[in-house]
Amino acid sequence: MTKNKKQNIALIGLGCVGSGFYALQEKNDAIDVKYIVVKDKTKKRNAPAELIRFEYDSVLADADIEVIVELIDDAEVALDIARKALNAGKDVVSANKKMIANHLPELLDLAKQKGRIFRFEAAVCGSIPILQTLNNYLNGLAIESVSGILNGSSNYILSKMHKESLSFDSALQLAQTLGFAETDPTLDIGGFDAASKLRILSAFAFGRALKAEEVIQAGITGVEYRDLHYARQRQLRLKSLAFANPTGLAYVLPAFVKAEHASYGVEQEYNIAVVESDELGTQSFVGKGAGSIPTGKAVLEDVIAVARGEAYQIQLKEEPNDLKGEIEIYFRFPSALPPEIEFVEQKEVFRSTLVNYVVGIVSTASLRKASEYLQKPGYFLAVFPESLQVDEPEISVESRVLSL
Repeated sequence: MTKNKKQNIALIGLGCVGSGFYALQEKNDAIDVKYIVVKDKTKKRNAPAELIRFEYDSVLADADIEVIVELIDDAEVALDIARKALNAGKDVVSANKKMIANHLPELLDLAKQKGRIFRFEAAVCGSIPILQTLNNYLNGLAIESVSGILNGSSNYILSKMHKESLSFDSALQLAQTLGFAETDPTLDIGGFDAASKLRILSAFAFGRALKAEEVIQAGITGVEYRDLHYARQRQLRLKSLAFANPTGLAYVLPAFVKAEHASYGVEQEYNIAVVESDELGTQSFVGKGAGSIPTGKAVLEDVIAVARGEAYQIQLKEEPNDLKGEIEIYFRFPSALPPEIEFVEQKEVFRSTLVNYVVGIVSTASLRKASEYLQKPGYFLAVFPESLQVDEPEISVESRVLSL
């Protein structure tokens, strides 16, 4: 883009994030929003009527539009927009984490083929610029793991349950009332949202484009007072924790964390991203993980980066995952311990008329089997993240390109 020339933008989606971006960009003289594409023709919009459109194909066909800012919820429609925009020679900024996680290799390849830029900072951790940090400052390091709290809704619910002794249903209802959880909260409380974000982080940290089924995933829907009581007795906190390492091991699971763990004191709707590297040790990044202005700011920074010609400098590799390892878990069950969940070592067994649980070491294969039981009533699982033991491979940085 030539000096003093405004970026011609088309904004597709004017919901929570889109509204935040639109409000912020009004203060930026280098951006000119030419179109705003929305779906609902009856809803009153806080934007000039002359900018509003109701279909995106004609907008994508406008040769004057340089950047498409795609901020809609529907992953399939978002993919159609991204493909068409890149093929039309336009740069794309997106926040659709599910679409990006499922189609990252394809879209990065397409952007490269067309000589365009595809950015998506707002898809992970809202206001925390973790992708930019991994792409630039931490690029070229031997990263040992990425982890953290990647979903603000789940963290808000667990915070309220711990601090105010609310039931899960009451905490969820409060989160929905305050706008921290959707009317249908499945993606948040089921761990799906965090799993998509973790897959994107894994691509930046390790060059691995993980498939959805490769992430060991379970949500927080089964948590009960008795689980929080177990944690309180041992000065632990229950968190929904995401973790990935260079071997391809990745999980989003409830976790009991100690006071020294980086996520212990992260409360309410806040997120934390933790990067462990050989050279720099532990680095933690904390901020609001959702919200109109925090996430809209991430979108704005991507648009500005596009104007500077800054593409992500990552290369993805395909190699089999080595999921061998062991980890300590707390597993609550209604009556009999499922036989397919094999413990390498049982450290504690408790049985009563009210609760039954086992604490012990399981393989990562058994961890996956145990996580599947969280979809059934009466079962709950939490990992002790510090206990993870894996056969560490030599960490390679060949897949990661030094930043500009």
